[in-house]
Amino acid sequence: MERVMSERIDVRRPKNGLAAVFKAIILAGAAGGLLDIFGAVIVYGPILHLTKSSLQIFQSVATGVLGAGAFDGGAATEFLGFTLHMFISFVAAAIYVFLGFAIPTLFRRPIIFGHVFGVIVYFVMTKIVVPLSAAPARTPPDLDQLLIAMSLNVFLFGVPIAIVAGRLLSPRADH
Repeated sequence: MERVMSERIDVRRPKNGLAAVFKAIILAGAAGGLLDIFGAVIVYGPILHLTKSSLQIFQSVATGVLGAGAFDGGAATEFLGFTLHMFISFVAAAIYVFLGFAIPTLFRRPIIFGHVFGVIVYFVMTKIVVPLSAAPARTPPDLDQLLIAMSLNVFLFGVPIAIVAGRLLSPRADH
């Protein structure tokens, strides 16, 4: 028990103070959010031809607060969707960072726990958050679509958040 306690991060020390925590949340959230949305724009647009433009991807995020009317909102709902997506990314990064304080192994093993985190976030979003939102009901994805969506969430969202947080806040990191 003493070993675990000595490896925990003390956010009161200047080296790992609140500024470092805030920086980790912002950078991890930005990395995960931007990579995830970039991946979605590329994969669902030019590769799979499931959307006509990136506009639809951002608008689909905005349906969470506006419902199906988000698709008629043009650039305003595109901006809202992007903003909501990034907000969710920062919240997810904050959750990972604060879990890392309680379980320092999350910072030391970001690849492993980034995968786990990406899967958990995927299921929380698709099974809890989206159904409780104003987004219109969607047909369940087939296996191919599920694997693509989960892969995007793991490799372009969960893992980048975990790597950035781990690099910035790991007890072994030199600050």
